[in-house]
Amino acid sequence: MRWGWTDNFGIARPPAAGPGGRLFCILLALSATAPAADDGPWNIKLGAAAALSPEFPGASGVQVNLLPLIDITYRKRFFLNSQRGLGMMLIGRKFGELRYLAGIALDASRETRNQKEGRGLQEVDRTIEASIFGEVFFSSFSLQTELSQDLIGEGHDGLIFDLHFNYTDRVADVVRLRAGPYLRFVNGDYMNAFYSVTPEFAASSGRPVFDADGGLERYGIKISASYPLNPEWEAVGSIDYARLVDDARKSPVSNTRHQASVLVGFTYQF
Repeated sequence: MRWGWTDNFGIARPPAAGPGGRLFCILLALSATAPAADDGPWNIKLGAAAALSPEFPGASGVQVNLLPLIDITYRKRFFLNSQRGLGMMLIGRKFGELRYLAGIALDASRETRNQKEGRGLQEVDRTIEASIFGEVFFSSFSLQTELSQDLIGEGHDGLIFDLHFNYTDRVADVVRLRAGPYLRFVNGDYMNAFYSVTPEFAASSGRPVFDADGGLERYGIKISASYPLNPEWEAVGSIDYARLVDDARKSPVSNTRHQASVLVGFTYQF
């Protein structure tokens, strides 16, 4: 997915949208209200998490992964992190309670499907995605967008647009909370990769032929929280629940319309 630490811009980063594979990105939203470090050009936060998520979009089976949590920024502009990969901030401004940011990044896709998970269905391999993202904040509320495209055609080949409405605040002046609903829209290439069944794969999978169209793929809600254990260590966690809609729900590949992911981890601030 795919959290929202402050990016060292003093402006909270948005959480990654989408299903469980991107959930390890949640650290970024977890620390969304934390003050940005200003001790030098580098800011480094590392950790690890356990994530429970669907095997692939539409799957009823779940998988457990141990995931690295990485957040490295340089001069409040360039970053390498678990959410967005490698990129740079283009804009970061604040006018009283109104704040906004935008950036670009390259990252490896995390939504895949192998023959063991989707027996008889086409495989969806890892690939490289390019994304442009932005978020506008007013007081504790924000509207976040992200547009991602498969660059090299080794995975889902598709275009993904995520839209989040977030509320960010502190609970009891200690726990940092970020929560809100989201929508995910995808194009036909993405839908074909995960939800269509061609005549070729219908024979091998035992599923009927199905041609999935692009559009709204899911809607859901994501809740993230973090708790500082001491000045360096922090416990983080999240819950992401979504429901597939339209052709994603109707597809014979989808064993359930309910998609839930959970993540728990720890980070260390250097």
